[in-house]
Amino acid sequence: MGGVTLGPFRMESVLGTGGMGRVWRATYAVPGADGLEPLVRTVAVKVMTGERAKRKRWRRAFEREVRAVAGLDHPNILGVLDHGVVGRETADASDGALSAGSPWLAMELATGGTLAGRARGLAWSQLRLILVELLGALAHAHARGVVHRDLKLGNVLFGTARPGPMLADFG
Repeated sequence: MGGVTLGPFRMESVLGTGGMGRVWRATYAVPGADGLEPLVRTVAVKVMTGERAKRKRWRRAFEREVRAVAGLDHPNILGVLDHGVVGRETADASDGALSAGSPWLAMELATGGTLAGRARGLAWSQLRLILVELLGALAHAHARGVVHRDLKLGNVLFGTARPGPMLADFG
């Protein structure tokens, strides 16, 4: 589907599919300062799919998650970059991969896997450090009235751009 744009993002390929939607690898160009070349950044774009995308109740829940997480600023919470709704032109250009009216959320791309994939091989001392960081992220969210509704090993991601675990998919 390379070449289809969603907001400022060029959709590249599907990274995974979950209960609420599909996550895509996408790129966008960050304008360069003072005549410098733009920096191309790779991100993840989560698009709500299926019957849930058609139901007002689920779209509102997705939008609440976007607003809640966008208000958080913590090194152990996956950062939100942008959000919107799939337009008719984009849906038509996607050959059925995207549906008009589906909400989407752009966030940091975490390519280092999940805690589910790492937990077995970790020593207690390593696991303890990860847990302390995650508890700090949860405390930050809770202090701002945000509760993580789907805390599990698969929603703890690791990136390459910055160290440490990051909470994702607040549900």
